[in-house]
Amino acid sequence: MPKKTFLKLDKEKRDRFIQIALEEFARHNYENASLNQIAARLQIAKGSIYRYFENKKDLFFYLMEHANRKKQESIAEVFKQHYANFFEMFEKIYEAATRFDLMNPLYSHFLHNIAQERNSEELGNLNLLTKKQGMEYYRGLLRREQANGIIRQDIDLDLMAFG
Repeated sequence: MPKKTFLKLDKEKRDRFIQIALEEFARHNYENASLNQIAARLQIAKGSIYRYFENKKDLFFYLMEHANRKKQESIAEVFKQHYANFFEMFEKIYEAATRFDLMNPLYSHFLHNIAQERNSEELGNLNLLTKKQGMEYYRGLLRREQANGIIRQDIDLDLMAFG
């Protein structure tokens, strides 16, 4: 996660840093993404990146969390509405996610690249991590719908979230 020095940057500089770093990781897989290129485009010394993040992996995971949060914030609008059933809500979630991808191609491409990453010693199993995060997200939605009486109490939420 970012160091305090990154969080102390003014919003415009932070946003520019995130934009350029996302562009690099959207163009290249993790292994081929270059902190040198990010630094050059930001017109800063590469060492400055290490003032903001521990290493490339730290930056990558921050960007992954940032992109996922942006997408979830976009999808959260769906939950402000009432739906006749879970499946209607799920359809609206899918539509909101697709709309986010169309309106935010950089985030979409970066998140797609994450799904394509191979398991590595450095990153671990990203596919498993993102699946677990997705399951947790959907499990929370399902719990809410179960509490609202939309989904029966005897339904296995883990199985539904996995499916």
